[in-house]
Amino acid sequence: MNWTYKIKNREKNFKNFFLDIFQKKNLFSEIIKKDLKTNFAQSLVGPGYLFLIPFIQALIFNFLLTNVANVNFSGEIPNYLFYLSGFIFWSLFSNGALRGSQGIINNIKLIQQISIPRTIFIISPIIYNFIVFLVSFSIFVAFNIIFILKTDFTISISIRFFIIFPLIAYCIFLSLIYALAVASLSIKYRDIVYANSIIIQILMVISCVLYSSGNLTGYLSYILYINPLTLIAETFRWAWFGSDFGITLNQIISQLIISFALFVFSIKLFLNKDKMMVDLI
Repeated sequence: MNWTYKIKNREKNFKNFFLDIFQKKNLFSEIIKKDLKTNFAQSLVGPGYLFLIPFIQALIFNFLLTNVANVNFSGEIPNYLFYLSGFIFWSLFSNGALRGSQGIINNIKLIQQISIPRTIFIISPIIYNFIVFLVSFSIFVAFNIIFILKTDFTISISIRFFIIFPLIAYCIFLSLIYALAVASLSIKYRDIVYANSIIIQILMVISCVLYSSGNLTGYLSYILYINPLTLIAETFRWAWFGSDFGITLNQIISQLIISFALFVFSIKLFLNKDKMMVDLI
């Protein structure tokens, strides 16, 4: 018998990891279309709730911290816009990380039936979430325009705006790292999935979403060396509002090194679990 195509459950390396993504890139659009149809079907607002999550979160924390606790982390930036600027990018990371990390578990039956690169189910939700982010960011811009028209708040057009594009890529990169690691662990340890939301909430608290890096003093300042997520909100506020940039070059280098190390680790972890995935799930 002559074989035209033979499926092998062989060990994969880093080259195979990226090659699988490139060769099956046409599947991303199909899965994303399916997700869009699923979210729109039999729903009052469709995926609209995803667009509104950062705005509702910012509204709640603005009320709690500004009106109830009477604290001010925003400086000259309107309090609501300060919190919203943190949650806009946080939603890009957290929603992508959560949905991507659940991609394997949510598609168990499909994985058991056909041979397909499992990374597709992790990356597709992250791409889908990026589309949601673009809509949310457009609304964020509209909110800024309203504040400019209704108050004495101003934003100066600057070349700093261009750093937002690599910042978006970096945020997606971090969500991929988290999703790969958690998805790999959840294949065998399902309680990791249940703890997902708690982990994300803890990360939010230590990631300069609700405050600036200048509020981290003493031992807390070490967070700026070990948490790559702190760079996101701090850099965006500097680029968008022109606020003070409180992260040093050494802290940036430390965060980038940790990010790269975690990326290599997450891929290695995923590849180790990939071969035995069907047996484990």
